[in-house]
Amino acid sequence: ELDIGTNKFSILNFFNDNNLPIKHLLGVNLFPITTTVNVSDYIKSLQQQLDAILQQSNKINTIIIFGGSALYLNALVNGIDTINIPRNEKLRAQESELSVEELQTTLLSYDPEWLKNMNPSDKLNKRRLLRKIELAQFFKTYASFNTYKSSLQQKSLIKKLNPVKVTWVLPKLTEEYRDNVYEKINQRVLYMFKLGWLNEVYNLIKKYNIGSYADIPYGLKIMGYNILTKFLLQNIKPKNSYGEDIDIPDYIVQHIQQEHRNYAKQQMSWVRKFKKGYM
Repeated sequence: ELDIGTNKFSILNFFNDNNLPIKHLLGVNLFPITTTVNVSDYIKSLQQQLDAILQQSNKINTIIIFGGSALYLNALVNGIDTINIPRNEKLRAQESELSVEELQTTLLSYDPEWLKNMNPSDKLNKRRLLRKIELAQFFKTYASFNTYKSSLQQKSLIKKLNPVKVTWVLPKLTEEYRDNVYEKINQRVLYMFKLGWLNEVYNLIKKYNIGSYADIPYGLKIMGYNILTKFLLQNIKPKNSYGEDIDIPDYIVQHIQQEHRNYAKQQMSWVRKFKKGYM
């Protein structure tokens, strides 16, 4: 359902331009927009898709996987240590209203090493802090968690594909490359609006009967969609069939372009972590 703002058209163009069968395209349309998704859900769903394809044929030479961020790519390649540690919904309900500082204090109360071993960005991310608190409650000490990780014999999803050959193409992150990516992002956002992005979001608002920001499903809170959904909720009139009389202000377009550039910058930081031969 989230087609234009997730850039699916470029994926389909890639397949068509290279005469590749769409049935071997993985990582797209895995979940409905009403479902809250994390990296564990992504890996499990992708595993089901891969198993189904590999069972159908033993003559598959190429599988192309799209979807997810560099975090998801890392999980795909190296596996997830905590994939079998369940969510604690009761804990999440109790802790979800706490501030970042309060969540950090809670995490410290189990073992200071939990917080110490988080990267600076994750320390300020409530969702990541909540997950760490879940793990801390489960394992108590960070040393116990490390012992658990060391005992795992789990292979990553990609390693399970052996002897299928896996090839990764990662960009050389020069300043020229970065500037080129940013310019492409700016143009791509404009193209998304040309394809009818606003109309797509409007139709989803009507389909799911979204009347306020509190009603917005998980899928419409992602990059770009969140801004357009909020904008339309503030500007839509009942008599409008689409809202042709509503012009998208430049500041909305520029905000979305900036959001996409920030995301690209974050992903490039992840790519830099992938050492040569790491994957």
